[in-house]
Amino acid sequence: MKKILYATVLVSMMIFFSVASVSANWYGDTWEPKWWVRSCSSDGDTTGWAGSSTDSRVISQSGTQMLCQRWDGQNPESLSLDYVGGWINQTQTITVQALDRGGSRLKQIILEESQNSGAWTQVANWDNLNSQNTLVTRTFDRVPLDNATFRYRMHVYDYAWNTQTIESSNLIQFDIIPPSIDDILNNIPEHLLANDSYTYTFEVWNNGWSSINTIAGNYELWDNPWAVSEFSSLGAFFSQNIDISQVDNDRIDGAREYNFTITQICDEAGNCWNGAEVFTHYIYANTLDIIATILNPLAQIVPADGTAQDIVITLVDNYGNQLVPASNISRTIDMNLYANNHLRLNQYSNTGNESAIFIWDVNTALDIGNNVGANLNNIISTDGQYNIPLYVFASTSNTDSFVPWYARINEITYDVNDTEFGIINNQPLSVSFDFQVSPLYTSNISWDIIENWFIEWAEQRNTLDIFSLNSANITNPSLYLEFGTPNTINTSSDNFSLQYGLGGASFDEGWSSLDQRTPFQNSLGNESYDFTTFLLQVPSPVSNTQSYLASIISYNLLWKNISYPSDIFWKNSYHWTSNWYNTVQDGIFIEWVTYSQNINSLTSSQSWSWDINEISWDVYKSLVRRDIHKNVYNTFKNITPENVTSRLNDFDFSDNESGVELWDILYFSSGTTVEVQWWTVFGRKTVVTIGTNIFITWNILNSSSSDILWIISMQDDNGNGGNIFIHPDVTNIEAILYADLTLASSNDGVNTLEWALLPASALANQLYIHGSVFSENTVGGSRSSPLVCPYFVPDGTCTLQESQKYDLNYIRRYYQIDDGSWNMVPANGWISSVGTSKTNPIVIEYNPQVQLTPPPLFEIK
Repeated sequence: MKKILYATVLVSMMIFFSVASVSANWYGDTWEPKWWVRSCSSDGDTTGWAGSSTDSRVISQSGTQMLCQRWDGQNPESLSLDYVGGWINQTQTITVQALDRGGSRLKQIILEESQNSGAWTQVANWDNLNSQNTLVTRTFDRVPLDNATFRYRMHVYDYAWNTQTIESSNLIQFDIIPPSIDDILNNIPEHLLANDSYTYTFEVWNNGWSSINTIAGNYELWDNPWAVSEFSSLGAFFSQNIDISQVDNDRIDGAREYNFTITQICDEAGNCWNGAEVFTHYIYANTLDIIATILNPLAQIVPADGTAQDIVITLVDNYGNQLVPASNISRTIDMNLYANNHLRLNQYSNTGNESAIFIWDVNTALDIGNNVGANLNNIISTDGQYNIPLYVFASTSNTDSFVPWYARINEITYDVNDTEFGIINNQPLSVSFDFQVSPLYTSNISWDIIENWFIEWAEQRNTLDIFSLNSANITNPSLYLEFGTPNTINTSSDNFSLQYGLGGASFDEGWSSLDQRTPFQNSLGNESYDFTTFLLQVPSPVSNTQSYLASIISYNLLWKNISYPSDIFWKNSYHWTSNWYNTVQDGIFIEWVTYSQNINSLTSSQSWSWDINEISWDVYKSLVRRDIHKNVYNTFKNITPENVTSRLNDFDFSDNESGVELWDILYFSSGTTVEVQWWTVFGRKTVVTIGTNIFITWNILNSSSSDILWIISMQDDNGNGGNIFIHPDVTNIEAILYADLTLASSNDGVNTLEWALLPASALANQLYIHGSVFSENTVGGSRSSPLVCPYFVPDGTCTLQESQKYDLNYIRRYYQIDDGSWNMVPANGWISSVGTSKTNPIVIEYNPQVQLTPPPLFEIK
């Protein structure tokens, strides 16, 4: 039976003690002649003379003979009692050795044993040995008796009955029952997490009585078997650090299967179990240190074609093992997405909860709102890669002033749930990104209305162009025109009625009233439609309302009805605000003198005056350029400034890195980069650059009303320089700005910020220029037909993007939105400039000091 206890190991050594006694000393009883002598012959031991009491004696006589006895007073020697102690599992031989040193000879050896510390029992008797001076060896075999302990002693006698006793304290312990595989206690759970140093332990108990002595086995990833020995207890514990980090080498049902085999277990008695007992454990990717990676965050521009746009995520542990679902431990993976979504399926009204973004499949809509969540549970993956598909169905777009729809992925988290290792919830991925939605159709209204806005009581010929990114999944496409006001969508305008006719038809030739949504075309491709409009004012108009003309595109895509305004004229845009259906994009406001090669307003709130107020030069740019170049070259013809990067730190010219100061003029030449970094103007100053651009990074304000600054950026003979760049943070500039080329917004003083590629908030601050502007920029060139670009733009490359780059309307852009009470207020974090009450994104107002106290080099003839 099994004993659950610990035992002390017996030391393998023999301890003896001897007991000697003399039972008799006379022996022999032999008849000898010469009885008359009355002495027996010597016993041959030369201990004395014949007849002496120590050699022999006469006991009796009979006739001529006498009965003699000899003397032996010396004990025999019990030389050894030899056997192996400790745990034994087989027959044990006990060896005894004795020797007689007296004259009577060795007669007898008796072996006794004590079982389990009981009484002594004779187990062997070797008699009539008749040996003298010769070593006598005898053996006794103890047959195993399970769980029995034996101790031995021996008695040695000679014929004179002299005796010697030897007793051993050495014990023989018998254990004939081998260990059993059932006695192995595996302390390792069946399921484990990957780890590069895992302590593998198990416990082995003896099945019999002796202690476990050796354990041998092998682990599948080791080259050689291992063995552990010299245990000294009934229970043996094995412990070994092993590497179980590589789960992906052999994945089975979500886990790596590892085997540990025990081949032998032996106890101290020599009983052994031999075999191959395999313990199987399943190792899973470690959830304590997961590395999540976004392989594909989402395209920056997502087509609204209803097909899957996958965000691809991989989950691995820190050993590179892929985190996948597993059935043995019921491990499942969930993905959670949080986003800002304000894109509705019906973007015409932008009301209701019909989201245009679907997640996981085309039937599961993402809610409308900020930080809305979507969850997908129990995602299946065999390689640790998880896809989060988005399906986008609609977007607002027009080709002239594209206002892209942006959605934001705020956060993606994942959950790991399993029955063995617990739950890990809402582990965040470091990700947030905006994506822009691109529609399948765009439209463009051009010609008279775009160039001149609505003109009352006048025919205006227009063209509506349709551009298609067609999809095979689109059915029933339709095009509508709509005319109305922001607060009377889909009804007649409060102020105006708009009559229209197709083609080149004149007014009243079968025209229709375009005072609500009107079908225009029932099949859409890359097509162009001409139509004519006539604006009529109603007898009693309502003040402070804005009319608009919109093209509406409608179609079915994957059984979803899509309806959105593709082009809205007069800038009432369904933009991402609290009241999307009522937003206004303002353009530039110019008062008095500014030169542009093209004048074309963008909104009804734009206005300007061309009263030159008897200023002292001709407003034509060519004449201004001629006189400025002449004055500058005559003044600095023999002066060359340092060719280093320069920074204009103040306008009293006391702390500037380089440049040539002449009177109140600071001159920089080719190779330098001039950054205007300070903001106070003292007196009448002029800054001139030739061959380099000027970068204004701080507000410029006059210290008094009589101060004035002129900033001139001229090209050199190689065409370098000639631009004035303004940082988007700048809100006020009190100066006359002259650029051989253009005035533009820039973040670095080198590259122009292209508004068409930016969200409106990037250029949201209002810019107020108190002075004048002379440049090759256009005003409304991007709304002209054909498009207008400056002279230096190569022929054939004047795209809408290029035209907007040089259109002063786009130096700053923001929207006005309805505050909920039909009051229009600026949006997008707008910062107002100081000095103007106008709400336009850019305001240029004339400074009378240009005439009263002109700056140096400004006396133009």
